[in-house]
Amino acid sequence: MTTYELVRPDGTPLVDISKIAADRSWRRRRNNSDSVSFKLSIDKWEETCRKLGVHPRDLIRNNWTEVRVKEGDVYVAAGQIQYLKTSLKAGMIDIQAPGYLELFSRRRTAALRTFEDIDGADIAWTLIDESQNLPNGELYITRGPNQTTSGPHDRTYKRTVLKDALQAFGNILFDPFDIEITPLKEFNTYQQLGSPRPDIAFIWGKNIIDADITEDTTDLVNELDALGSGFGDDVVAEVIVENEASQADYGLCQEMITGNGTDNSDGGLDREAAAYLAAWSRPVILLDVQVDGGKPPFVTDYGLGDYVFIDLTGHPWLDGMKGMFRVQEQSCAISDDDQRVVTLTVSQ
Repeated sequence: MTTYELVRPDGTPLVDISKIAADRSWRRRRNNSDSVSFKLSIDKWEETCRKLGVHPRDLIRNNWTEVRVKEGDVYVAAGQIQYLKTSLKAGMIDIQAPGYLELFSRRRTAALRTFEDIDGADIAWTLIDESQNLPNGELYITRGPNQTTSGPHDRTYKRTVLKDALQAFGNILFDPFDIEITPLKEFNTYQQLGSPRPDIAFIWGKNIIDADITEDTTDLVNELDALGSGFGDDVVAEVIVENEASQADYGLCQEMITGNGTDNSDGGLDREAAAYLAAWSRPVILLDVQVDGGKPPFVTDYGLGDYVFIDLTGHPWLDGMKGMFRVQEQSCAISDDDQRVVTLTVSQ
C-alpha cells in the first residue's frame, strides 16, 4: 500500500491523506531532486479538516507543508509543497511538491567562499550547514550516517546556486561522488550510490510493459587533449589519450579539456584524462523501462544507482539490449485502486 503523509518542516506529522489523494505519482533521480504530485477533492479535503477541527489552509501551505510517500514500510520520496492549482468546476486541487534538493535552487553561497585542501563531502555539508544557519534558513536537513571521502579539493564559490554546487560533485573528474537527501531529510554521500544487483531482473514479455531506447553519440570523444593550468605557451602539462577501438567503430572524435592538474607530477592530469575518456568514448545508451509495480521485483527491492539485469531481446534490432544497467531514475504512477506502473530510466 502507498501512504501519503503531510508533515511539518521539522517532520512532525499533520495528517495521512492516503485515502483521499488521487492521481498520485512520485519520482526520484540520482544526484537530483525527488518530486511528488497528487490531487485532492476540495470537498473531501474540507471534510477531513472539519473532522480535525482545523482550517484547510492551516495544513496545506506553500513552502511549508511537506509530503512523504511510503511504499509499505519504506519511505521512497518526499518534497515540499510549492504549487497549488485549484479548479472550481472540477472541484479539485492539483498539488506538486519538489524534493528537498530543489530547495537549494533558491539558495546561494556567500559572495566569496573558498575551501583549500578540504574533503569534498565536508565541503558539501559545510555549504548546506551554512545556508541553514542563515536567518530563516532552517530546513531541518541533517548529516546522514553514510559519508564517503573525496579529495582533498580546492573550491571557490561566488554567490553560486547551492543546488548546482552540490550536484557538481557528481561530475568532477577527480574523485566524484554521489549525493542524496533522503525522505527523512538526511544528507548522505557515496563514492557510488547503489551496488550490483544481478538478482533484480526485468525481462521483456515477463514484467516489462514497455521500453524506449535512446542511443546517443552526440558528445562522443575518443581522442582527448587534457591541459594543466595555464594557456597557450604557458601550459605546464599536457596529456593526450585516445581510444583506438572507439575510433575504429565511430571515427575520430576529438575534444580538449583543462584539468585541475598543474605539472602532472602526481599523475592527477593522467587520471582526469583517463576518467573523461572512459566516460565519453562509447555511445550513451538510456533505457526508459515501464514495469508492472504489482509484480516482483517491487520498487522497494532495489534503489537508485543499483545495477539491475534487463533483457529486451526478441528483435534482431535489440540484440545488444541485454545485461546490467544502472538505475538513474525511478518514477511511479499510482491509480485510485492502488495499482502501480513504475518507470525506470537506466544507463550502461
